[in-house]
Amino acid sequence: MNQLKIFTKKRFFIIFILLILLLLSFFLDQSVLTITEEMRIKALNNAVIALSKLGPGIGATLLIIFLFFRKNWKKIFLLIMSFIAALELGYLAKSVFNIPRPYQLFEIANLTTAKFSSFPSMHSAFVFAALPFFNDELKKYRYPWIFFSLMIAWSRLYLSVHFFSDVVAGALLGFFVGFLIKLLQEKYHFIEKMVEHPSGIFEIRRQFGHALTGVIIVGLIYFGYIDASILAAILVLGGLLSFIAKKQTVPLLHRVLACFERPHHMKNFPGKGSFFMVLGALLALVTFPQNIALASIIIMAIGDSVTNIVGGYFGKRHYFYNQKKKIEGTITGIILATLAANIFLPIFPAFLGSMAGMLVESLSLKIGRFELDDNVVIPLVAGWTIILIL
Repeated sequence: MNQLKIFTKKRFFIIFILLILLLLSFFLDQSVLTITEEMRIKALNNAVIALSKLGPGIGATLLIIFLFFRKNWKKIFLLIMSFIAALELGYLAKSVFNIPRPYQLFEIANLTTAKFSSFPSMHSAFVFAALPFFNDELKKYRYPWIFFSLMIAWSRLYLSVHFFSDVVAGALLGFFVGFLIKLLQEKYHFIEKMVEHPSGIFEIRRQFGHALTGVIIVGLIYFGYIDASILAAILVLGGLLSFIAKKQTVPLLHRVLACFERPHHMKNFPGKGSFFMVLGALLALVTFPQNIALASIIIMAIGDSVTNIVGGYFGKRHYFYNQKKKIEGTITGIILATLAANIFLPIFPAFLGSMAGMLVESLSLKIGRFELDDNVVIPLVAGWTIILIL
């Protein structure tokens, strides 16, 4: 007990020191802003822009791929939870503080522009959210990841899209999110409890993959890397790969599909979930204005996954019209989908769109003997609901 108290005091002391550093960072904003502007080298500008835009996504992808091939599903789940939670909390903080960007307040030659407000840095929050998990097989990569994270934070200062206090606050937010999720896992072992559930680890893996894929699609559309034509091309390519995978075993493709696809789909329609997710995203993008389309896609990605995980593993109350679905899952899905959709829409339409999408998810819709896929139905229902109330 005494050791536990000492350990807790140490944690509070560290938190206190970090908060003092955050407070001090506000007094350094102007100085750091001036220094970083003066240290620019023209030959580096495009490289820093690329690092800032692509670095977090590439770094997180490589990290997850590394753990994927080591089959460390638990750490993958925890990392994805931390990444998503850090981004969502970062966005909520931006909405609360609503501080303009440095280039909006001062006469600074910014090298790029950025959406949303300045405080805190979501880039910093994202990369630092992974830091608490660099133990075990990742321990030897801890310092390279710290260096990488610092470079991402520095790039935001170099481009003059953030104040020094923004990146410090983002880094602390991300680290605390990851640390809290890791602490909850160590205390309650919720991943193990889910794995021991009759549904086992496969369904968790599948739903996390579903959520991550949807978030990646939304991010790529939002930052302008893909559009409807590219999604259509991906859909055609995916259909072709599915046809090939059904006829013969393609080693790497088969291994990936086997990790996330239900056995009967592996026989009849390999990659069905991803195919219909891309189709749903494409239909939303060509049907609705971009902000509504992105909100609808993320409602499908986050809401559908959360509903199935919470309902399937922790839910107790069935719907009278569908014994496969649980009320607790729907409620949790509505809440988290609303928070995610609120990035693109005001809270009220985000909530109504999420509620409509999750209520449809609780049904088993069919046309004759053909079951309608949630990945297509949810974004369309959510999107039309939002259109009708705006």
